[in-house]
Amino acid sequence: MKAKNTFRVFLTAIFVLGAMAMNAQTKVYVYKNDGTTDEYDIANVDSISFTPLATTPPEPTEGNLLVNPGFEDSNDGQTSSSDDLPSPWKAVSQDWFNSYYAGSDLGTSWAANDYNSGNRASKSSNTGTGTFFTGNANAIWNILNGDYCGRLALSNLAGIYQDVENVTPGDYNISVKVAYATTNNNGVIQDNTIKILDANNPLTLIGEVHIPYTDQKSRSDNDCGNPDGCGSAGVYIPPMTVTGTVTIPAGISTVRFQLDQRDWPNPTTTTWGRAPLMLFDDCVFSKVEN
Repeated sequence: MKAKNTFRVFLTAIFVLGAMAMNAQTKVYVYKNDGTTDEYDIANVDSISFTPLATTPPEPTEGNLLVNPGFEDSNDGQTSSSDDLPSPWKAVSQDWFNSYYAGSDLGTSWAANDYNSGNRASKSSNTGTGTFFTGNANAIWNILNGDYCGRLALSNLAGIYQDVENVTPGDYNISVKVAYATTNNNGVIQDNTIKILDANNPLTLIGEVHIPYTDQKSRSDNDCGNPDGCGSAGVYIPPMTVTGTVTIPAGISTVRFQLDQRDWPNPTTTTWGRAPLMLFDDCVFSKVEN
């Protein structure tokens, strides 16, 4: 014990005095009870402590406040992409689109047959011409985490949302796995966002996280990794996890977590661009705890 205490005093003195007489090549040897020895250059030792190094714990957060965030659970037995949304997800109404985007460049695209509710897609979902993930979505086939994901269909003005109750003021983390695809030159992938709205007044935007859209790849390049090919026309954006933070102000107790899409003018032709296929999975909305 005396030798150990002497060693501690020696090491502590070195660092207290700044190791004045030592150069970078001076060695420190630590002899262990099992007969082994650890050797260090003094230049590589930042400090010496006889208690464990304190670590900073990760920033605590509440759990995910969304229910059925991966669209896996269903209480009504739907088995294909043509069925209704799984609870508690709901469809964004056409009236919301008409009001929220009023005065924009939507032109005459708001015909009733452009609107759809959004739904979910699975490995076995059909498109009318074949299996979904070897057809319209073959370029973004690897978005699935599980058997299902959320879906806003090609050429549809559509959206889904989920209301989250009993929120308190503060910062909230958002995370969604997102992918896009078009199947012809009329499809346009443009700026889109994950929206947090006031559920009691869903035309009021509290905050949003923009979804990157510039990294578009040609399906004809066949570099999506799908052994069945990526498709012959259109573009796609591979699955990506989009994250961000929004601040909920005082006075808001119920918010709406929403994903939606709309048509855009086609930047390369005189025709109106059609909305892309938008798939999403692993949705997260959680409060940041300070």
